[in-house]
Amino acid sequence: MSAHAMASPFLALTGDLDSYFQAKSSSGDLENYDGLPDLLRHHLPGTQHAVRVLTDAAECVNNEQFLRGNSHVHVHGFTKLALYRSKERGFSVRLHIWWSGPDASDESPHEHRWSFCSMLLSGALRIRNFSKVASSENASQNAKAERWYAYRYWDASPDGVKRVDPVGVRDLSRGSEYVLRSGASHVLHYAEPHQVIGMTGPIAATLVITDAAQREYSYVYHTRDKRRRSFPSERHDCLPRKWRRCFSGTVLHSNSTNTSEQLPGRVVVLAAIAGHRTAKSTP
Repeated sequence: MSAHAMASPFLALTGDLDSYFQAKSSSGDLENYDGLPDLLRHHLPGTQHAVRVLTDAAECVNNEQFLRGNSHVHVHGFTKLALYRSKERGFSVRLHIWWSGPDASDESPHEHRWSFCSMLLSGALRIRNFSKVASSENASQNAKAERWYAYRYWDASPDGVKRVDPVGVRDLSRGSEYVLRSGASHVLHYAEPHQVIGMTGPIAATLVITDAAQREYSYVYHTRDKRRRSFPSERHDCLPRKWRRCFSGTVLHSNSTNTSEQLPGRVVVLAAIAGHRTAKSTP
């Protein structure tokens, strides 16, 4: 590791991620991610370490040091802050902010273009996983099966617009459901539908490591036929340049002495400056 990386906690993290993905295949299979939770815990063992890594990431973004993609309010209910993207390996590092209460909930099960590992830095989130039922005949025999309208969401075009194609009715069966709390992590295959449900309490912030894309689209499942073919651009970068000042914000719950809540306060200030809390896109 270079002297620069040793002095920079964020560079140390991205350097170890680069080495990790270099040694793995790019198939998107979950066994490729067995070591990622331990790697993240090594770099982010507690709130104060997370603050240092993110503050350093803010400095890198402020200096336009890396390729990183764009930041925006995501249609699935969270604020995405792009931190880093590896051109060579295809992985990316993001900070996702899930607002407390109803605003945090994702009403639509969805898949992804890439498999990922997510570590919760603050707050709590309920994760609900689904499995796809092969046919309506099997669905009628499965008490847990639910009928959804499926849509193929393509990656954004150069002008930032995503095409959405209806692909018919699909049956999904609810699988595992669990709560992730600060310090916990999970991995998900790109073709496995899941849903994220917000919880009351401190705002949830997750550090998300996405692998290289395995396809040019993802699937989203709605309870009704929306018949939409595209939606407004989410690809503009609405992240403020002066990140460093954003991390000096007050704690969200000022009457609490729990230091684990210091991170959400800093994250809220960052997102509020960008105007993310009210500028949500429509699916």
